[in-house]
Amino acid sequence: MLLRYLEARRLRLEKAGKKEDALFPPLKKKGGYLSYGRIRTLKSFVEEDLGIKFELRKCRCTFGQRALNEGQEIHDVSLVMGHSSVAITQGEYCDKDLHEASRDMQRFWNDKEDSE
Repeated sequence: MLLRYLEARRLRLEKAGKKEDALFPPLKKKGGYLSYGRIRTLKSFVEEDLGIKFELRKCRCTFGQRALNEGQEIHDVSLVMGHSSVAITQGEYCDKDLHEASRDMQRFWNDKEDSE
């Protein structure tokens, strides 16, 4: 769902001729961020369209975890999520799971052997 939204967001911003950093940018204003009330209203439209209820907080955690799993640096994820430190991102929201860490270490050692 998130990847579909991001693609739709990109296309909509291109069409509007805008470049925005906000995940949910207002399209009728000159930038900035949507209010919490407006985001809740949009969430209810999405829930109705999908026929499922969801918590925005879980979407936020999923976003961070997927970014890390797909290879984004934790520092970058921390900044984008607005955390005051990487420790908050790592401890409170998301971190690599054991399988990801093991895979990355194996890849590191394999690459090291190949270069020697």
